[in-house]
Amino acid sequence: MTKRTFKTIIKNTTLLAALLFTSCTIGLGAAVDTAAPTVEISYPPKNAVIRQSFVAAGLCDDDLEIDKVEVTLTETTPKKVYGPYPASLNEEKTNWQLTLNQKSSAEYNDFEAYKQWELPDGNYIVSVISYDKKKNASQESSVPVSIDNTPPVLLVSKPLAVGTENASVYGRTLNIVGDISEEHETAKLTLFYKEYDPANPASFDAAPTKSLEIKGFGTMSSDNPLTIARLLEGENQDADENVLSQNYKKIYGQEQIDITQSNKKLFYCGFLLEDNAKVYQTPGDTGLEEGNLSTHYYILSDDFNENLFSENTYSLNARNLMLLLSGRSSYSQTQVSQITNLLQKSGNSALSKTITSAESTKFSIDPKNNPLWSITGFDITNGDFTTYELGSAVPLVLEAGGDGIAVDKKSIQVELYHLGASPQT
Repeated sequence: MTKRTFKTIIKNTTLLAALLFTSCTIGLGAAVDTAAPTVEISYPPKNAVIRQSFVAAGLCDDDLEIDKVEVTLTETTPKKVYGPYPASLNEEKTNWQLTLNQKSSAEYNDFEAYKQWELPDGNYIVSVISYDKKKNASQESSVPVSIDNTPPVLLVSKPLAVGTENASVYGRTLNIVGDISEEHETAKLTLFYKEYDPANPASFDAAPTKSLEIKGFGTMSSDNPLTIARLLEGENQDADENVLSQNYKKIYGQEQIDITQSNKKLFYCGFLLEDNAKVYQTPGDTGLEEGNLSTHYYILSDDFNENLFSENTYSLNARNLMLLLSGRSSYSQTQVSQITNLLQKSGNSALSKTITSAESTKFSIDPKNNPLWSITGFDITNGDFTTYELGSAVPLVLEAGGDGIAVDKKSIQVELYHLGASPQT
């Protein structure tokens, strides 16, 4: 064999080996990555109502290795995009998570509490995309959520009395009249109350504050008052009626109540509302309660009505007040400052849980719910009867009982007794 032939054989052998090596490398797929990675969101759940900072988390995968995962939040109205933010990966690069809506360390008052959160209240789409080291991108995975860091707002019109004003009157039914504004759902309302003894006002401060929790009422409005207690007679009561009766007895402070005897009791009260927003900070759980809690309730006093509620001023109904507290109102900064100053005036708002005789609303209840009557001018003065001329009118004044049930006119009877020519006969 010649040297030329030998060199040709070596050269062809080398070329064949190179082709075989290259073919094996492509077939194994160890160096070429053409497959896109995958990603999904598993937490928080779809349509979650979220308060405070929250964790978004999920799974990711690639045939080689995930390089990064990015999360974007899109506010739906008005449309605004936040991010993308880089998520953290576990050691195996199979799970990702990211904490969103960070809280500021600055201190804010109740009317500016919304400023402490990175994201405003609203509806969002949480979107996530994963990438591998070859910059291949996954399909986007997304989930709708709501961010809600504003508690429900109650603008109450009964009980309305404050301080030394005449108490709002109830008989055997205690209901709250007013408007609640909440972006999602009001989960419960808690009545805080303290009894007031007019004969011993100094004892009020030391008196215990009691509470009554009301759940599952859905909503309420001025046209749809919320009944929280009702004293009912008889044994044939359904479950709801029994709860209302027990609520009445708890507030009144007696298990056995004689409805034939008038025994009016006075109370100062406050209202705490809680919504259905949850905290989502531990992937895998169903969200932690409790929801956003109100710190104040608002009172539709004459001053509130004239200077805040009126269309000639700020049209500050419950809805507009809720938007103001969440930083989403259309009021100017000057108007917000003016409104908040008026809201803090005594009689326009009160603390939800701290009950005082100066600022909390006031009501009376009396289980003897009989109609009231009087004959104007017909009384005994200094032992003498009031006299009327023959044929003169004797005005009869009728009033409904504490529950406001109208007097049945057919039930009115007048009986006249002749006592003689003088009181002595």
